[in-house]
Amino acid sequence: GDHRDLHSFPTRRSSDLDYTTLNNALFIGDGRIAEMNSLGILNKLYVDAKADVDITYFNSRINTYPVNPTCIIVMPNINDLSDQGAFNVKTLLTTLKNKYPTKNIYLVTPLPVGVNYESSKLYSEVNNQITKFNSLIKDYANLLNVKSVNANLNLVTNGTLNSYYSKKDRKSVV
Repeated sequence: GDHRDLHSFPTRRSSDLDYTTLNNALFIGDGRIAEMNSLGILNKLYVDAKADVDITYFNSRINTYPVNPTCIIVMPNINDLSDQGAFNVKTLLTTLKNKYPTKNIYLVTPLPVGVNYESSKLYSEVNNQITKFNSLIKDYANLLNVKSVNANLNLVTNGTLNSYYSKKDRKSVV
């Protein structure tokens, strides 16, 4: 199928986008990004994505990243929604700004979870934590002159990930 809508950074009408500008972009992300990458959706990007790791994992890999990506896209996971977790995102963004001072860096705020999210907490409680976390990391992004991107369009209703996009309801998560 046509997966161009997944590459819509910066956010504009899809008819106005030149998707080739994302070729050779560096995309750092969570398990959702790893899964999209395994489906071949992100095959023209340099992807470093892994599920179930703390964001500091990516900081430790900074020297493995390409010398001249077209831009950098960061989508943190929701494994650590604490204030420290948000600070760790700031640390990664700072490291990336230092390595790529002339490149655009985009922070994609984590999506909320759906009603089928498996956790010891209610999905609504997790989503409240995600909202607070996103607010913190957007503030950090602003301080660092990093553009924050909200990827919720058509994926989220009333602050909850539409069940169509959750693992339990589909074979894959996008």
